[in-house]
Amino acid sequence: SVTKSGQPDGTGTMGMGWFPGYAICQETGQRLNMAFSEDSWLAADNGRDMIWNPTSTELSQLFDPIYGGKHFIYVFDNNGTGPNDMPAYDEGKWMYERLTAAAANSNPANTPDARNVWRSCMWVGWPLLEKDQKLLDTEVRISIKVNRSYAKYNTGSNENNQWPLYRFDTRDMAVVSKNQAIAEDALQLINVVPNPYYAFSEYEKNQLDNRIKIVNLPQECQVSIYTMNGTLVRRFNKADSKTSLDWDLKNQANIPVASGIYLIHVDVPGVGQKVIKWYGVMRPVDLDTF
Repeated sequence: SVTKSGQPDGTGTMGMGWFPGYAICQETGQRLNMAFSEDSWLAADNGRDMIWNPTSTELSQLFDPIYGGKHFIYVFDNNGTGPNDMPAYDEGKWMYERLTAAAANSNPANTPDARNVWRSCMWVGWPLLEKDQKLLDTEVRISIKVNRSYAKYNTGSNENNQWPLYRFDTRDMAVVSKNQAIAEDALQLINVVPNPYYAFSEYEKNQLDNRIKIVNLPQECQVSIYTMNGTLVRRFNKADSKTSLDWDLKNQANIPVASGIYLIHVDVPGVGQKVIKWYGVMRPVDLDTF
């Protein structure tokens, strides 16, 4: 029996090895007992140290199977509650006791103890180390799913009379309101489109229409548009559920603005302010198509 570093832990020669992982049943959520093997004839490929540390060697130079030292992985299901059934996760104690008893027999594999262990084995894997990689440099998750009929399954508990039972919690998915930090972060989403504006936008409906949108606005805010020298051009007081505001590129006197750079100031009461620099090139009025 060895420690994580492969050194004897003092509990005896018939003991536990070290495996760097665990198995969870996706149907019940229970942790499952596991075991692994290695081939003591393959010491050059870590087959004699009681540690799960496969190599990347698949075949020898003579094409004999090496399989990384034959570090096979076994996952066991807890399939009953009787004395001969694999119990719920117990760190392999029940399995260790049965296999130890079987080892005392002249034909260990053909004993009731060994058969009781192996009839609970539900999955077997044969992983190899990726070439030019070091063991445990990365975390690996293997998910195995199969279709199963709706039926009773042994979960080690009589809850719900052993019928499948599922629980979920939506508390972390609920809408958060009146969160000042989130509201302040949302100011960064406020924008104006298109920017820059080159005489045309997809929002315009005809040749006389000039239009841009100030987007991602809250329900209540004040939008003020200034020239670069601070002259107020237009002001909107928004109080509706729409998340955008249209500007027809006219000032308070309904006169089209000149080409140039403008500052769009958005003031959200109780939250903060956002200033956007916008550049627009106005087009001459085209009446030839009328």
